[in-house]
Amino acid sequence: MHTLPSGIPASPLASSTPARDSVGSESSSSPTISSASSISTNTSSAELVPSRFVSRPIDSPVPAATFRFVSDRGNSVPNPPDSMLHLSDLGDSLLNTLGSIISQNKHTAKVSLDDIDFNNMALGKNVIPLAKDQQFAVRYQNSDHPSCSQLHLDPCNKLRLPVLKRDACIPPDERFDSWFRTLLSNPPTKRVAYYVGPLEGTFAEHLQDLFPSGNRVSELITESSSTEGHFPGVSSLYGHIGEAMSGTAFHCEDANLRSYNLTLIGWKTWILIEPSHTLAFKQLIRRLHPHPSQCDQFVRHSALLIHPDKLRSEKIAFSVVHSGPGDLVLTRPRQYHAVINRTASFAIATNFVLGDEDPIPERLLVCTEDAFFHVKDHRIRRLGSRNAFEEQNKATIVSVKRHTHTIPEKRLFKDISAESSDIFPVIATLTSWMQTTGPILRLVSLVGIWRCNDSLRKSLLQIQSQHGNELLEALSGLSSQTSRYSHFHSFLETLVNIRFVRSLQSPGKKRIPRKSVERVLRARKLDLTPETRKSFQNELSHYRSWADFCGEAPDYTYDGILCLLPLGFSDQVEVRRNDIRDLTKAAYQSFHLNLNTLPYFSGLCQIGQRFQNAIFGLTDLKEQPFEQVQEEDLMRLPLEDLLALLGLPQN
Repeated sequence: MHTLPSGIPASPLASSTPARDSVGSESSSSPTISSASSISTNTSSAELVPSRFVSRPIDSPVPAATFRFVSDRGNSVPNPPDSMLHLSDLGDSLLNTLGSIISQNKHTAKVSLDDIDFNNMALGKNVIPLAKDQQFAVRYQNSDHPSCSQLHLDPCNKLRLPVLKRDACIPPDERFDSWFRTLLSNPPTKRVAYYVGPLEGTFAEHLQDLFPSGNRVSELITESSSTEGHFPGVSSLYGHIGEAMSGTAFHCEDANLRSYNLTLIGWKTWILIEPSHTLAFKQLIRRLHPHPSQCDQFVRHSALLIHPDKLRSEKIAFSVVHSGPGDLVLTRPRQYHAVINRTASFAIATNFVLGDEDPIPERLLVCTEDAFFHVKDHRIRRLGSRNAFEEQNKATIVSVKRHTHTIPEKRLFKDISAESSDIFPVIATLTSWMQTTGPILRLVSLVGIWRCNDSLRKSLLQIQSQHGNELLEALSGLSSQTSRYSHFHSFLETLVNIRFVRSLQSPGKKRIPRKSVERVLRARKLDLTPETRKSFQNELSHYRSWADFCGEAPDYTYDGILCLLPLGFSDQVEVRRNDIRDLTKAAYQSFHLNLNTLPYFSGLCQIGQRFQNAIFGLTDLKEQPFEQVQEEDLMRLPLEDLLALLGLPQN
């Protein structure tokens, strides 16, 4: 489980008889999901069964009895484990056992281990730092939103492990919602120790054998030589040792991986987002913390911890799961979750897949901060590092065709101009790109950013009536909002500059009158000299080429193509805007002719044009059918299904 930690506050520890298991997940009228909703809630303030972890030295023998604890909170539904496992269920048979459990109940979130003796743990000998003289800690950063906080990784120079107590418990009168609300409104001001990293020693080796990741993960890691045959935290166990108040902000596991998370000592609380509400949750993250990254892990990079009150107000379903010693929490593929250490705790975690589950989705965008950046697989697209993988940055038609779903062979373009493809490789790259699902997914991404960002949408409407140099000034004023989304910023900058060029041209003509040039120079408070005119003409040449690429006046036939192109991506299908500037009219025509052979291209351009007009308030863009589908599901659809979703012809 390759996760970066993030921080949280402590609840007071009770000194009474230790208690174990679950404080319930939310019920009432909220959309909260609980896998144990059928269990009665008329429990007394605390239901105690004998503990095997009473107050005793860490290395002393541990009795085999188990115990249970249920909060007295009136609106709680207790969430005991969905299943019990025994020592014989672990090791080689564990994945088959979990597969059977999950096939009967896909909502399985927690199982418990009832006969495992976790004694002889000399933690100081089992923990090693991730790097010499460096230790993970977490810190809080206040958010503008009262129901949220940011939790960041904070390196410190001294390895500091918390005091771990087997008898730590959540007090019977603890109310998670109110405790969590207090935490977010008054977070710790100092860093909180939280070690997340590999373990060593015989104890760690034994645990590693008990919790396999599965053959598919092992094969994937072995094929990626850069990972040296193993993947810490993904194919091997990580230890999570933190003080009360530490934890991990919302994130999902990498790619399509599941995770095991076994609590050995202490108490942890999990907030698990229901997978059917993933899209709504991601849109919420975009609104709360607009982030430039378009990679698969942008939620993790946002480092947000969100109170259940906010999730309920957004009608996002979730579960609250509490884990104590011996509880094994499971996360599903693509399931967003956050973890809070309620007491000092020690847990272990790793990733896994079941049976024939593919650990890699059809399309995975990763940045240099992501665990899968160095995994070699043609479905992985690397963002944000132009030179990291030289062989992947040499854009070829073959690599692009292999990258995503393509049109059947009989429908491939038949005649790219030899001259255009040889002299202008970008035409060959774009032609191949247009045969994939990429253009549609690009449009979907841009619409999603625009739709969920109210302040940006309102700001864009205000520049509708701007012309000439005022357009560029308005764009500059928006940079603080748009620069957070790298590819949306590239798209919008190009779109506004095309509008700028067209606002200078004579109506229905390509020529820019001299008086229009002089008006801009005066607005910029520049002297009307040959040098300033030449400099401005050079500036215009870039975006005049883009304007021509999108169709000449007065029809602008290909206007909507702009939001279908892979501008600003630093991967194998990148198109730099300067590449378009150098194209000739013959190259445009070659590209346009080939696009016209696609039966759906005209309709796709029209959708793009409606979106571009809606940005400036010229038309209204009603919610599209694809906006109702989860982003991950869209990425897995073949081209034919995406076209059907858009109502476009395939033949």
